[in-house]
Amino acid sequence: MSSTSMLMLMTLMSLVTYSTSLSCWHSGTSTATDAVYTSMRATQVPVLMKECVGPKNVSCLKEWYTVGKISDVFYKLGCSEMAKAAEKTTTMGTGEKTTFTCATDYCNTSTMVYPVMWVLGLALIIITNQ
Repeated sequence: MSSTSMLMLMTLMSLVTYSTSLSCWHSGTSTATDAVYTSMRATQVPVLMKECVGPKNVSCLKEWYTVGKISDVFYKLGCSEMAKAAEKTTTMGTGEKTTFTCATDYCNTSTMVYPVMWVLGLALIIITNQ
């Protein structure tokens, strides 16, 4: 087999592997650990991109809660074993907990991610136009 054919085969295999995994936003300091709860004001816990591989990771999770009427919003983003499901809100005292699972790449978007995505998009446009 020629080196060109081998390179093409390896490229195709990597695309198949990439396309079968689900990409989700992940709240945590590392994608190697489980997602953690953080708050909208906490800057020490980053939101990272994570490839959710394996047969058990079938959806992306977005879970958030408040502890009162004027509470901060605490959230967790990550991979999930649960099937995709519509948003479900449960009242807990004066606060509430909401869970949402979805099955497309980066569908568990945090509101904090939008500005970062715009900056990345603009940077790509600027770089390609030079």
